Amino acid sequence: MNMDKEFIQYLSQAKSTTGGTSLVTMYIPGNTDLWLVSSTLSSELSTSQNIKSKPVKKGVQSALKAAQNQIKMWNGSKAPSNGLVLCSGDIMEGKSCF
Repeated sequence: MNMDKEFIQYLSQAKSTTGGTSLVTMYIPGNTDLWLVSSTLSSELSTSQNIKSKPVKKGVQSALKAAQNQIKMWNGSKAPSNGLVLCSGDIMEGKSCF
């Protein structure tokens, strides 16, 4: 998906479908090893088990798993030299961002 100013503005105003904090955004610096990003996402997924609200927990876990899948599909073992922004989660109006 092309990241233009309009889309970034849309994401900045997006609301989670759970009403909680189930939207995940990662800023990955250039040339970062993607195994490290995947490891961080796995750690966050483990930590998300402590979320008490079931809808929020489900939303966070879904967003983290989707982010992991996007990283797995990325070509190469490192982020591009100019970095990478990863947005994941379900937002109101039935739209998803990855």
